[in-house]
Amino acid sequence: MTMRDTLRYWLVGLLVLGVAVTASRSHEAAPPEKGAGIEKPGAGAASAESAADIRKDARQRYLTGNTQDTGIGKLFQKAADMGDPLAVMWVARLLKRGTAGLHQDNTRAAELAGTVIGDVQKMAEAGDPEAQFLLGMAFSEPLGMPKDDAKACTWLLAAARQGEAMAMNNLAHIKLVRIYEKWPPNAKGIPTRDAAQPQRSGVRSHADE
Repeated sequence: MTMRDTLRYWLVGLLVLGVAVTASRSHEAAPPEKGAGIEKPGAGAASAESAADIRKDARQRYLTGNTQDTGIGKLFQKAADMGDPLAVMWVARLLKRGTAGLHQDNTRAAELAGTVIGDVQKMAEAGDPEAQFLLGMAFSEPLGMPKDDAKACTWLLAAARQGEAMAMNNLAHIKLVRIYEKWPPNAKGIPTRDAAQPQRSGVRSHADE
């Protein structure tokens, strides 16, 4: 091998080495891809609570606990702030009653109910039992709907058939009230209100609040 060939090999080797080093350095210095290493919104969705989860938690606490628990109102409000229409309807109900840490405000309750009652009705018509319960109570209380006990019973019955415990209790209460409106207490053959009160199931009803 001549001196010229030796120099040629050395130059080729240096060039290859230089290219490799340059590529390595450029890779190390290259900025990360846009968004790389940054948690994107929703990336932790599997661990983060959704509005529906928060509402369900609040609802369970409301059903089995103290209705004056301020934490219940805060949970419903949190879910409502996240855009959950059923949670908004719950907040409206609590405002009308002044329970769960929310001060009574009938005007605000009516305003809130009016913003979501259409969505609640669509969900009820699609078969959601909680929406059916809330729609039934909207006709019964009334809140966001005109007073209509017949429609209230229809929707509460639909919810009760799907196992909605609050719908069962409130449906029994509404029917009991209608019986007493038709037959006054102490009428012949009709038991008194105290004697005819349905047994408590441990679940809150409209009459309990």
